Amino acid sequence: MRGEGLERYWQRAGGDRRRFVDEAFAGVAADYDRLVRLFSGGLDRRWRQRCIEACGVARGGWVLDCATGTGALAVAAAEQAGVTGRVLGLDTCGPMLAEARRKASRIEARLAWVQAEVERLPLRSETVSTVTLGLGLRHMDVKGALGEMCRVLAPGGRLALLEFLRPPPGVVPRVALAYLRWLVPPLAGLAALSGAAWTLAAYLPRTIEAAPTVPDLVEVVENAGLRVLLIKSLFAHVVWLVVAMKPLRRLTSEGER
Repeated sequence: MRGEGLERYWQRAGGDRRRFVDEAFAGVAADYDRLVRLFSGGLDRRWRQRCIEACGVARGGWVLDCATGTGALAVAAAEQAGVTGRVLGLDTCGPMLAEARRKASRIEARLAWVQAEVERLPLRSETVSTVTLGLGLRHMDVKGALGEMCRVLAPGGRLALLEFLRPPPGVVPRVALAYLRWLVPPLAGLAALSGAAWTLAAYLPRTIEAAPTVPDLVEVVENAGLRVLLIKSLFAHVVWLVVAMKPLRRLTSEGER
């Protein structure tokens, strides 16, 4: 069954998925970047760079990075946007944001952080030129999150989603999932020397198995009012980059409907 086994993790937080996810990430905040490096086989930096390039972050741009975690993608966006740019990293997990603030202390760009939910963005409509979300969509209400990201995106603005998605059948995706499910948890436990790291590393592969497929995600993106520009596999048909644009409003002449 799709997503089988997730509920037993949520029961540790009284059945509350959001609370479990926040507590799980809080427990590994100091080691999270190292865990991502392990999960990605060292490819995470390249994935983030591809994401920033694909969504066309410009000098002086206004970027919202949702589910920012320890801020790796937000920092990459800030470096591209420059000192005249503005980047806001948003996450629900306080300890992860604390790590992000520490990491970003060397960045000169206008980079700020806020603790909030993607499904309830504390921003005015149509104010952001670029929205990014890296490796976090699986942990939230996908439709609600995409609806909010579309709402705050200005016409002509771009959304970039970097995500582990449920792969199609095939040998390569099965091997990739086997690595994530059976090898990463014990390695993560050893690398971080904590039970929290082991728990999170065991939980994450199950979220991939329960994640949307690429066609599922594209449908939700389009239903939110965006036009998909790019769909690209970055690793083994498990890691995907999806870029979409909010259409410009059409100007109508007087008397037209």
